[in-house]
Amino acid sequence: MKVFLDDERDTPEGWTRVKTPEEAIELLKTDRVTHLSLDHDLGLSDDRTGYAVLLWIEKQCEEVGFLPPHITIHSANAGAWTRMDAAVESIEMRAHCVRRSLEIDQLFDRLKAELPALEELFAHYTHKWVYEDAVYRFYHQSFKVYDRQSDTLAIVAKLQSLAPHRPLNRWFMEIVRDGTGKTFKTQDNEKWLAVTRPIVEAFFHARFFLEMAVIYGRELETPRTLPTGWAAFLYLYDLRE
Repeated sequence: MKVFLDDERDTPEGWTRVKTPEEAIELLKTDRVTHLSLDHDLGLSDDRTGYAVLLWIEKQCEEVGFLPPHITIHSANAGAWTRMDAAVESIEMRAHCVRRSLEIDQLFDRLKAELPALEELFAHYTHKWVYEDAVYRFYHQSFKVYDRQSDTLAIVAKLQSLAPHRPLNRWFMEIVRDGTGKTFKTQDNEKWLAVTRPIVEAFFHARFFLEMAVIYGRELETPRTLPTGWAAFLYLYDLRE
């Protein structure tokens, strides 16, 4: 629903017209409003203006995590427009925090639901013939270190599935790209460190985030004190600022 608050202007096509702040607020309470366009001066008392609607929205964002609609201002009152624009900016900042908090809670819920699969995957990549072997093969200069690339990609795929709508952290994905897609060639032995260190690095980064998923997936509720492991895990999904 698109709501147009104004006492005089013609109502744009496809919009619902209201003439008082109270009417606008009642519609906002239904959670059906997607767009809101506000005038300031409504021919009412000084406290019954379009700005009053913004004050209500801001309070709801702060107190109950209300997610506001897209807000525009069409007032011709220059002074009021500036004040209302500042309120909209404040609302958008609060809404961003609310949305981020909701996404973090959704990610945590997904962690809890996927915990058995995550634990099984982590156990596999902690086994000595995978985890310890990766380091051994690197220092032994064995071509089998290249096998860790498929392990890295499998972990990344699982991590991405926890929040499929969010791209993973660009630094992490750059590390993954640098450490995968390689095929062993005999000449690699001459530049072993340069070629294979990114493979091991990518595997260790992926495994670290898998471990954090398991550790914090075992928590009873979303961590609020932000231990560094959980904060790092949020960075993986760009949910930490």
